[in-house]
Amino acid sequence: KAKQEFAIPVDDTDIHWRILSRTSNQITLYVLAVPNLITDQLVLALKSAKIKPKVVDIKPLALQRLVNKPTAVIVNLEDYSLGVIIVVNNIPLLVRTVPLESGDLTDEAKVDLLSQELNRTVKYYNESNKSNRLPEETVIHLTGELFDKTQLDARLEEGTDLGARLQTRTPYSVQYPKTPFELPENFSLSTYAVNLGLATKS
Repeated sequence: KAKQEFAIPVDDTDIHWRILSRTSNQITLYVLAVPNLITDQLVLALKSAKIKPKVVDIKPLALQRLVNKPTAVIVNLEDYSLGVIIVVNNIPLLVRTVPLESGDLTDEAKVDLLSQELNRTVKYYNESNKSNRLPEETVIHLTGELFDKTQLDARLEEGTDLGARLQTRTPYSVQYPKTPFELPENFSLSTYAVNLGLATKS
């Protein structure tokens, strides 16, 4: 069935799936195809480092698992990349990842680029799904090391909160995700959001 649905040759990919719902006559699956070249390079790097992984996942699915909301927008801001994930009915329907190759950008400038990409992605989703637009009460969840609240005062001009900066550029509410794990004091959830999402994988 995957060979009929995917626009890429599945013989050169690793196919992964997750059962979303099951009834007496229907199963709804989330199916992901990852090119072998990507996974082969990852496995080779892990072997070289003598690391034996128990599970492997992609960042959008790990973040969606951590946030664990039926409908949500997840933004991820790192030093060298930014991402936007739109989750509807527990499915990451739209995923955008943009590399940040310039080392001259300030953290504030990176948030401004993220807000632009966020607005474009949300607008594209809403215009493509006019009968199922994102509700006004949709929450944007902040992940990524640049949203690390424990380092804000040391890193930013006058202790500017990047999350608050993003909030001024979107009509949706903004918050940090919560986790079912008991974490040490001052643990940076945003920095290790992908790891925590991976830890919830069964």
